[in-house]
Amino acid sequence: MGQVLTAEDLSSYTGRLVQQLHLLGEGSFAQVFQHPTDPNMVVKVFADDPVYLQYVNFCQRNPNNRWLPKVMELHRLDIDGRDDVWAVFMPRLRHATQAQVNQAFAGLVPWLPEVNKAFSERKRLSFPQWRILVRMADDPDTKTMATWMWRHFNRLDLLRQNFMMRDDQVVFNDPVASKE
Repeated sequence: MGQVLTAEDLSSYTGRLVQQLHLLGEGSFAQVFQHPTDPNMVVKVFADDPVYLQYVNFCQRNPNNRWLPKVMELHRLDIDGRDDVWAVFMPRLRHATQAQVNQAFAGLVPWLPEVNKAFSERKRLSFPQWRILVRMADDPDTKTMATWMWRHFNRLDLLRQNFMMRDDQVVFNDPVASKE
């Protein structure tokens, strides 16, 4: 994984980051900052989110999967004696528009139009739909991504901000949530 950074209070650490780095966005469990020296990289800091950590590790094991973000580095941060705070370094992505998501999923599984429609409308696929996608997808990247989603079905969180763009490719940036 990565190095352990020095201990300090979590709020002072994120406060320092906000002062030193440009905050690009935040969600329920994470904040994303512009990398201090590389305009094409971001640093995502998150705490207490074991399912997202599993997703990051999955992305690292599948670095060439077109649907997944590219994780360059993962570092555990030792902040206030906690061992559940992480920094993920990854290339900067752009937000996906509705039209881009529609286009990406229009031909994904032409034999199962309800899956395409659910993806494009950012609706939750049913457990059987994910299973069908796993079984019938021809593309290895799609099969790998769908298998992970199917196995983590009860934690999926496919909100609009969780789809991003890498060039012309839609990416599942953060498709899971640890908390209900």
